[in-house]
Amino acid sequence: MLTFGLCTFARLLLLPLLMLLGVPAAVSADDGSEGTCAAGSCTEGESEPLPSEYLRMSVTPQGTHKLWRAGSDVGNPQVSTRLFDKGNTMGTGLWECTPGSWSITRDSTESFLVLKGAATLYDSDGALRVKLRPGVWHTTPAGWSGRWVVEETLRKLFVVTA
Repeated sequence: MLTFGLCTFARLLLLPLLMLLGVPAAVSADDGSEGTCAAGSCTEGESEPLPSEYLRMSVTPQGTHKLWRAGSDVGNPQVSTRLFDKGNTMGTGLWECTPGSWSITRDSTESFLVLKGAATLYDSDGALRVKLRPGVWHTTPAGWSGRWVVEETLRKLFVVTA
């Protein structure tokens, strides 16, 4: 049976995502030295951001969430983003939103890792889909309809595909 620790498991999830985003990530080489891999190439000795540094990266305010509707939605969710090179995806980056709620129908698939905060997603029939907390990896597929309820300012690292 194959066994490994939580850190190894997290690296198995995060490293491919970071490479897909074109973001360099520090890795250990077979000889024990550290190198940097990005877009399929490795160089020795360069220091790159750790995934935890995505919590400190600045994001640019975008204003009230475009799907929020006064009178029918809760709060006044303010969105901020930082976009990365999208590579072979439809979009990648950091997304942060203050508390509030809105309904959505996705026209693309979004996979994301929650970095901080709390939110709950409900399917269009009102059924609980997922409680989002730091460390939760989730995918909302193209065609999904439902509702976002952000309880605590949420930051996620996202990848959008067709």
